[in-house]
Amino acid sequence: NSLPMSLALRFVRIPVVAGVRFSSSAGHVKDLGGTFKERESAAENIYFNKEEAHKLELLVKKMRRQVEPTVDERGADKQALQSILAQHKISANDAAINDIMKWRFGK
Repeated sequence: NSLPMSLALRFVRIPVVAGVRFSSSAGHVKDLGGTFKERESAAENIYFNKEEAHKLELLVKKMRRQVEPTVDERGADKQALQSILAQHKISANDAAINDIMKWRFGK
């Protein structure tokens, strides 16, 4: 009870020379390099996660500057505001400058 040769070949797995692919009984070619693709995908994910973390860190610094300025930044902003007011020949006392700064930063 042997199968004809053409029918028997359909059920035999034939490895490729490189050992990466083989033919299944259904005739589909499967890739044995799946783990390499998964590693490559994982490495890409790690790289992009690090890049995104760096970008987010820069964005947080920028937002923190706008929301919670340091003492030096606040002083520089006050001087810039006084300079702008002086260009328009507007004099403002420290209380007015502080009120504008509170309005600007919400504090």
